Amino acid sequence: MNQLFLQLKNFKKRFISSALIIVFVVFYFLFLLLFQINQGLINKIFVITFLWVLNFIILNLINYELIKLFKFKKKWLLYFSNLFFISIIFYWPFIFFLTNSSCDVIKIFFNFSIKESLLVILNSVCASLIILSGIINYYCFFLTNKRNQTNYNFRNNCLYLFLTFLIIFAFKGLFNIALKFQVTSAFFILLLCFSFDSSSYFFGSWLGKKKIAPKISPNKTIKGVIYGSIFTLLIMITYCLVLFLTSTDNKWKFLFYPNLNLGNKNLFYFLEMFFLIILAINFAFLGDLFFSFIKRKFKIKDFSNLIKGHGGILDRIDSILAVCLILSILLWIFN
Repeated sequence: MNQLFLQLKNFKKRFISSALIIVFVVFYFLFLLLFQINQGLINKIFVITFLWVLNFIILNLINYELIKLFKFKKKWLLYFSNLFFISIIFYWPFIFFLTNSSCDVIKIFFNFSIKESLLVILNSVCASLIILSGIINYYCFFLTNKRNQTNYNFRNNCLYLFLTFLIIFAFKGLFNIALKFQVTSAFFILLLCFSFDSSSYFFGSWLGKKKIAPKISPNKTIKGVIYGSIFTLLIMITYCLVLFLTSTDNKWKFLFYPNLNLGNKNLFYFLEMFFLIILAINFAFLGDLFFSFIKRKFKIKDFSNLIKGHGGILDRIDSILAVCLILSILLWIFN
């Protein structure tokens, strides 16, 4: 009886947390949509300012979870140095593979274009600032070790900087994709990741027996991943088909379509999306596995307990970050 009561209590926590996550996601994407459909300059400035503040709150939570990994008691020096490092990566508009998206935002607000030569200088300045803040952050990690009287670990320091850069760069990718290629493109990423996570867990619990990586992620099964991938592929093809039939604006078709002259563009578009979905599913799985490996390395179950019943922010967006990263690289190569 007590066990049943406990299960119901946990289910209630998870249900409330899930509802809050959905509300937050809808709220976030609603403001992105408002930015795109609003024509007035004042309205655009208000919406983008609100989004930047919202992003800053998320960045603070991610920063908190990253530092929490190392179990430092005296950590404020490291917290603020890392927040500065994160802010430069995320808010500086030029240091990103989607350089054109930065120019689009500037055109919206100030109605002028940036010359290629000036863009190179700005990128160089920003890259220098990121390297400098990274060195400061590295030294702050060393000082924090000393203040906490713990043994300094060079590998942990490098891992900390690497994780910070990777996570923030990928999160920035989601925001930039939404700004440049419309909300439907960013929703594509979220729908794919949530579909894959949920379906692979469901099919794994129902049919799965053989574990795919028992030491890293004991809940992942081979059948769960296979059936989850097939289910996600069908969901995403349906989503792309609905957009293809209903949308009059080609901007949501992010990547090659409709810029390449390859004969039947519609056929090429669906072939492209088919391979893109398969690639994204693979990276969603690898992202989940990578963050599970990090948690096992530091002997923790979740990154934090910020979301009751679900763990932390990074526990919820691990696969999303991996997909955003690979899409950002593809957009840099092909756009």
